[in-house]
Amino acid sequence: MLCDGCHENEAVVFYTEIINGEKKELHLCEACAAKETGMDHSFVSLTDTSFLANLLASVLGKRQETDDEENLKKTNLVCPSCHMTYNEFLKYGTFGCPDCYKTFNFVLDGYLKKIQGNCEHTGKEPLYGGETVHIPSITADADHAEMKDVEQDIAFTVDAGSTEEELRAALKRAVAKEEYEEAARIRDIIRAGRKEADEHA
Repeated sequence: MLCDGCHENEAVVFYTEIINGEKKELHLCEACAAKETGMDHSFVSLTDTSFLANLLASVLGKRQETDDEENLKKTNLVCPSCHMTYNEFLKYGTFGCPDCYKTFNFVLDGYLKKIQGNCEHTGKEPLYGGETVHIPSITADADHAEMKDVEQDIAFTVDAGSTEEELRAALKRAVAKEEYEEAARIRDIIRAGRKEADEHA
């Protein structure tokens, strides 16, 4: 695919923007992408995050230039700590300090919603397991009792009269629940029982 800028070179940077259901695509060669960001293309690496941040900031900045009065308010913003301006953020694609996030927060919310669909990271659920993991706290008496219930659930068959088969089943349950200390205790009981049986035989 040819570059949308020079119509000569092969496009290597593909930018797609969807706003209100309207899709806009921009396909640039390395040289035109470097011109977009104001960087010398001989020093540009397409895997360099600062280059990609500059490209994104320049495209977002060009789109924002049409927002008239609101754009003027944004461009006059300055971080009180490092004195970075909104235009510098658009130019470099990075912030100068942690306070920049507070200063430019309302601007970032709009960008993040458009780019990612949300402003807050909600994370992903694990592919395996499927169960909600509850980690009991031992700071309160009620929570301590709950912790004892979990221990009893694993160790309910582990007593002096348990057979090796029952112990092995309890060992498997402990490992499945990732209760490795309990599993080690059960393993030691199995070994001690075998050793005792060998001595009596």
